[in-house]
Amino acid sequence: MLDDLTIIDKIDEVFHIYFLNDRFILKKTYWFRMKFNSNYQLKPQVEENITEIGWISVNRVDEFIKYTYLSLREMIRKAITRLEH
Repeated sequence: MLDDLTIIDKIDEVFHIYFLNDRFILKKTYWFRMKFNSNYQLKPQVEENITEIGWISVNRVDEFIKYTYLSLREMIRKAITRLEH
């Protein structure tokens, strides 16, 4: 699967906090712009209560961003700006 993935550049590093199993979790995530050419079946990270995942068009981001952690929204907008240039 990784043979089908190319990292183009790093977008950002983001800290976010979420509640899981009666405690707060601080998580640092690294975000990259990538190119992926495969039909690989995506799997949700259910241990973090992520139950549904999928690819969407950049034109549909506004439909979904309201369900995203506040700490990730700016990073998503930053990534979209890079796609436009």
